[in-house]
Amino acid sequence: MSGFFGSGKSSFAKMLGLSIENRSVAGVPAGDRFAQRAGDTKLKVLLKAINEKIPTHAVIFDVSTDRGIRSGNQSLTEIMYGLFLQSLGYAKDLDLSELEIALEEKGQLERFEAEYRRLFDKEWSIEKGKVAFALSEASRVMHSLDSATYTMADSWVKAVKNKADISPGKLAERANDLMKRRRPGHA
Repeated sequence: MSGFFGSGKSSFAKMLGLSIENRSVAGVPAGDRFAQRAGDTKLKVLLKAINEKIPTHAVIFDVSTDRGIRSGNQSLTEIMYGLFLQSLGYAKDLDLSELEIALEEKGQLERFEAEYRRLFDKEWSIEKGKVAFALSEASRVMHSLDSATYTMADSWVKAVKNKADISPGKLAERANDLMKRRRPGHA
């Protein structure tokens, strides 16, 4: 999409994404709002058909506002992947999300979350966003669950810190895999 600064590209893209996913906005389906605003009944019919035949999960973001302050050198792929992961309920941090994905594949994510709750009296789903603490706490949980592999409380975090990486190809592959897992039947 291209156009002059201030021409409404971002607003249009956001409305289109919300409409294709058909999220509810203030109690009204976004597709209905978008079609009404466009004043086009054909658009309403088209969006309804898309919503019925191609259930969609949209990740809507603004690169300039979703780039981290400390990690301003993130690639677009890294930004997209982090936000995609977060939209599916995984940690936005790549190291933490890789842990969650691996544990989920092994059927051990619930066990990890229960052990986290036992050790810290907090919910992982809430605390994982506090990356500075969550990395060390996750490492302690991994030590508690598998002390033979993670012999010290900081073994896991030392082994993985800043090792997770994403390429455009891996993003596409992961998007397919994780959508099947967390949003089956959705594009």
